Amino acid sequence: FFRNDFSNHIGPGSASNLPIKIKLAKYLMHIQQIGLSNWSTHDQNGTPVVSPVFPYRLRFHPTGDIMFSDTYTRPHTEDLVTIQKGSTLYEIYALDKPEEMGGKENHIANLVTVSKMVTSRWGDKQLFFRHQDMLEDLKIRPEWKEFTPKFGFNHETNC
Repeated sequence: FFRNDFSNHIGPGSASNLPIKIKLAKYLMHIQQIGLSNWSTHDQNGTPVVSPVFPYRLRFHPTGDIMFSDTYTRPHTEDLVTIQKGSTLYEIYALDKPEEMGGKENHIANLVTVSKMVTSRWGDKQLFFRHQDMLEDLKIRPEWKEFTPKFGFNHETNC
């Protein structure tokens, strides 16, 4: 969890990933990215925003302060509950537009725990996150399209 960066953009992967890429390409053209525009299309009161502002990419960078063994010693939840309140889990960086367009990455936040970590059956069974199709971002920012990797064929989507 805390050794590598996490991002809404991932690399191309290896040949061993080909079966899952083919499966995902039935539904998505941009299988290596998750869109972010949904975070900006409405304000905190639910009112639509006229001109949404959102980054092309987010990158969650571990601080190096939290390290767990690479070899299995116990369930990962037993490691996670040792993280103390006030711990910085990740530094968050945003790339404003594709690098090919002169995009700049800036540190925008830290992800800090505000309480002790606990396990939760509700979190295991009820908490789900919707992954947004990158085409929704590209509909708002069509100038990004030529710099966003595609896999598979053009096809109709709901975007």
